[in-house]
Amino acid sequence: MPTGITVMGLLAGAAGATVLTQMMKPDAAVAPAPATPAVTPPTAMPTPGDATTKALERASIAEQLRRRGRASTILTNQAATTDKLGG
Repeated sequence: MPTGITVMGLLAGAAGATVLTQMMKPDAAVAPAPATPAVTPPTAMPTPGDATTKALERASIAEQLRRRGRASTILTNQAATTDKLGG
């Protein structure tokens, strides 16, 4: 087999050049880029030693203490009414 330029090689080169030329040609109708979404600011993560975290923890513990014991079983508001249950 000769190692020179062949007709098949020339045709393949010409076809490749045509494909590359078509790929590099600018497109006639370019779609506009979609609008970028609005970025929300990141939410701050609570840290164990933060003053806000400590205040929320104290409020949670106070609420838990109000809900326990005999006082949590009384169904009427003693300050709002003087009526007694059962007579």
